[in-house]
Amino acid sequence: MKWRLRNGKEVINKPITIYFFPNKPNLPWVINSEPNNQNPWASALDMLLNWGVRGFSDTTAISTKITEYVFNNNRFKYDINKGATKLNDEYGIFKCTDFIENVNGTGDIIVNCTDCATIVSTFSNLLGANLYQVKFGGGNGFYCNKVKIIGYDSIWQYPFPNGKDFYDTTATSGGFGYHEVAFNGNYSYEDKIYDACLKVNSYALNPMRSASERLPLNLQFALYDPYTSQISGDDIDRIKYREMLLLNDKNNLNNGAIINNSARRRKFK
Repeated sequence: MKWRLRNGKEVINKPITIYFFPNKPNLPWVINSEPNNQNPWASALDMLLNWGVRGFSDTTAISTKITEYVFNNNRFKYDINKGATKLNDEYGIFKCTDFIENVNGTGDIIVNCTDCATIVSTFSNLLGANLYQVKFGGGNGFYCNKVKIIGYDSIWQYPFPNGKDFYDTTATSGGFGYHEVAFNGNYSYEDKIYDACLKVNSYALNPMRSASERLPLNLQFALYDPYTSQISGDDIDRIKYREMLLLNDKNNLNNGAIINNSARRRKFK
């Protein structure tokens, strides 16, 4: 189709794409009439349409779908050697352009927990969620129960098994220096989290129950905070995310405290 302008020139009518947002985008995205790199990107929206969120307006459902997509996509693989971020630069800026190009390309996408938390929160917030990236642990780190790591979910294994190759399931311990998740709310122990980095065992503290894998989707962060003792037998089937992840020891559980001032919504480029 052609249109004739008043000056007599003809221009070709190019097709345009109109995006309907289910909710107003949240930080780090902004709606600004001036040119701004943090305005919603068409490339990000196009990518999300392939992630199962089409037609959803509930932000819990949106964050759930995004977390499931990331964990279940076999191209995403955890950096089992160093656990180092690949998608954030030295200034803590999310390399969103590179990430979208990688998703639209081929080959493995190497990630760590920071990357997974950033992906889930950034793209959930584009569709109106209110998530933060929050760290817990730090200092001495903490020991974990066995988990299923993104990209390696065929085996239960300790993160960074002490003195063992990652694939050696005879390891008896392992853990994280810190861990990072996408947090909803005020990032207190009662708030809900999403973790696309790993699956936990719902019955990690109950030796009488078979392992039950659970991808943390809108799951309460912790049952107690702070801990005065290890989790008792009365509570072993009531545990929340952190108790499913961390070895059941009072000092170890306290080592998994939320790190003060760690909540952020990373800018992107």
